[in-house]
Amino acid sequence: MGQTDAFKATAFKLQSAKEVAILIENNGRQRPGMDFETGSVEAFLDLGCGDDTPLGSPSYSAGYRRIESGEVICTVRLPIPIAEAAILRRSKISIILTPDGRVEVSSCGSAANEQIDDLVARTVTQANLRMEEATASDLESLLHRFERSIGLVKEAIARPPAAP
Repeated sequence: MGQTDAFKATAFKLQSAKEVAILIENNGRQRPGMDFETGSVEAFLDLGCGDDTPLGSPSYSAGYRRIESGEVICTVRLPIPIAEAAILRRSKISIILTPDGRVEVSSCGSAANEQIDDLVARTVTQANLRMEEATASDLESLLHRFERSIGLVKEAIARPPAAP
């Protein structure tokens, strides 16, 4: 059993640092030296744990640490897919294509937009194609989708406008 396995913590909103000290137990007893003043402990969520190996699965490290020294009081390793699924489940992400050719992405009050042709230009750079390991078949599929999209836009232009 690892060092963090010996400690148990209950997840709920803590009102003070003393509650953090009470929650951290070692075999049912409070750890010595855990007499904190309110405000001296902070929650953290860091990408990657220091002991991850290149072949190990990457994870987030979440827990509490002392503000003054950065000393970690307790920590839990969370596999990235599990942590991100939980975060995204509570997020509202919207991706739309506007009639004038802009791709707009918004999430939790933040928004970004870019012209579709700028996105395509970045996608088909040699560096990106090499990084994505894109094949000629992938590019032909992309071209086919754009040709179909062009046909749909031409049909929309040819239709009479809808009455308001």
